Amino acid sequence: QFLVTGGAGFIGSNLCEAITDMGYTVRCLDDLSTGKQAHIDMLLDRPNYSFIKGDIKDYDTCLKACEGVTYVLNQAAWGSVPRSIEMPLFYEENNISVFSELVDNFEQLNSSQKRLSIVSMRNLRPTENTDFLGSWKNYIFGGI
Repeated sequence: QFLVTGGAGFIGSNLCEAITDMGYTVRCLDDLSTGKQAHIDMLLDRPNYSFIKGDIKDYDTCLKACEGVTYVLNQAAWGSVPRSIEMPLFYEENNISVFSELVDNFEQLNSSQKRLSIVSMRNLRPTENTDFLGSWKNYIFGGI
C-alpha cells in the first residue's frame, strides 16, 4: 500500500492515478490548502484509492495515514522559490521539519518496513515489461 501525501496537488494526483492504474492500493493525505478537490474526486470511485483530508503536521492524522503502508511518497510541500526566500522559516517548517516528523511516524508504525521512496515523475512510468515495484529499486532506501 502506498501513502501519497499532497495527493490533491498536480504531481501527487498524477502519482495516485498512475499507481492505482497499475493495480496498487493508494491512500492519499492532503489538507487541500494548495491541492484541488477535483483531483480527489476523479479517483474516489476507484476501489484501490482512499482519501484522508488532514494535515501531515497533525500527529494523529499522520499516524492514521501511515498505518499499514509500505511506501510513503511525500508530495506535501509548498512551492515557489521566490516565496521560500521571502519566508524561509515557514518553508523550513512546512517542507522539511514536517517531512522529518512524517518519517518518524511511519517508522514508529512500520518498524519492519523502513522504506522511503524518492520519486521523480520521469521515473514513474516503467516499460510495459517492467514490474512496477522492481523499477523502483534504485529509489527505495532502507534503515531510515
